[in-house]
Amino acid sequence: LNNFIAEGKMFRTICILAALLVVSCGQIQPVRLRRSQSVLKQLLEKGSYVDYGRKLEQYVHFLRKKYENRLHQTPGGMDEILHNYMDSSTYEASGEAIEIRYGSGSMRGFQSKDTVCIASLCVKGQGFAEATSQPGLTFIFAHFDGILGMAFPSIAVGGIQPVFQAMIEQNLISEAVFAFWLNRNPEDDLGGLISFGTVDKKYYIGNITWVPLVRERYWEFNMDTIKVGDEQVGCNDGCTAIADTGTSLIAGPKDEVKRLQEAIGAKPLIMGQYYVSCDQVDSLPNVQMQIGGRMFDLRPEDYVLKVQQMGQSICLSGFMGLDLPPQVGKLWILGDIFIGLYYTIFDVGNSRLGFANATKLHS
Repeated sequence: LNNFIAEGKMFRTICILAALLVVSCGQIQPVRLRRSQSVLKQLLEKGSYVDYGRKLEQYVHFLRKKYENRLHQTPGGMDEILHNYMDSSTYEASGEAIEIRYGSGSMRGFQSKDTVCIASLCVKGQGFAEATSQPGLTFIFAHFDGILGMAFPSIAVGGIQPVFQAMIEQNLISEAVFAFWLNRNPEDDLGGLISFGTVDKKYYIGNITWVPLVRERYWEFNMDTIKVGDEQVGCNDGCTAIADTGTSLIAGPKDEVKRLQEAIGAKPLIMGQYYVSCDQVDSLPNVQMQIGGRMFDLRPEDYVLKVQQMGQSICLSGFMGLDLPPQVGKLWILGDIFIGLYYTIFDVGNSRLGFANATKLHS
């Protein structure tokens, strides 16, 4: 049985992703498909190329357009990319349509199966979606080639089994747990680390605070309260929150986030975002989130993002108002701002989450 640790290289940009395996807006160790026999040959042998061929040709055209201006970001040239894709002996064609809507952006495409590897961990017969359309600005400016979901099967579109559950079933890991450490230092090449099947004690200090999951859908748990100083600004009677590496900021119901922004002195900007005066950051109050009976502190330097826009510095609040559909309900989303401070353990086997103070430096 193997335990595996993947490291990521940080891109110094701010992005919002709706997934659970993006390391601080960067990349983890490449997820590659194992190849050797021709997809076209397999389709011809099964007699399905006539119906599937047009769709496949459209997909090849889509791949060419996607990568023609990004060859400096992708190993190998366009011919090598297409050759490797078309030469997979373990590829299983389905062609069943699939559509996914994320917090920002969406995709349409079709389902397939293949052997999917994250470094030395190779999952056989893994279902995945091949995108033929990715409308929205998120994917236009993205520095990544795919999204690897790490939530539960109950919300998997198309009934596709998530990769981590497949790792468990195929006995690739010794413990049903994965954990994230995100590097908060933008000067470092290493953007973060995810461990599969183990908790790495080098990346946290002190005790772990464990909280049970409310349900196995998203990584949902109960949060006790949110305070600024002595003022309770959100989650007044307790609330549901989710831990999500695919969200850059900390998001919550708009009315509660508005109270929080007012309490820290932030002013509205656009699209639910707020800003503060950069020269006043040091004097802003701490924000406290109580989880499992413990207060987790966020200092102003933790929750304020300083960005450059047209040569000017803008200090954005790391909190954002977001009202989710009624069927989802009111949720707080603790994204990378929180997870960057607190090493986060996703314990599938015991249906719980763990938080501990993250170490500041990679060692």
